Amino acid sequence: MKRTQLPRRAQVQIEFAGQEFTFGIGRDDAGAIAEIFVGGRKAGSVIDSAARDTGILISLGLQDEVSIDTMRHASTQEADGSPTLIVVAVLDALMEPRA
Repeated sequence: MKRTQLPRRAQVQIEFAGQEFTFGIGRDDAGAIAEIFVGGRKAGSVIDSAARDTGILISLGLQDEVSIDTMRHASTQEADGSPTLIVVAVLDALMEPRA
């Protein structure tokens, strides 16, 4: 399968578990989110690896037409709805209008 470079990218910063993360959002020609790349500030750390894998798994879901809302509701969260893992924090940020 040939990888296509997406024309539009945006950078978003979030904080989770006291650490900062940056993720890039790639959009298709219609403006829909098509892929994301997530990274932490401590390259090579366990949480950075989890962040990178978060981007890969969310991107794969989007490419298979799984909605961000579906992925969010299938993810573990605290009783109050707050994120328990970086993947949930990223999905929350993607659901916000600015993403």
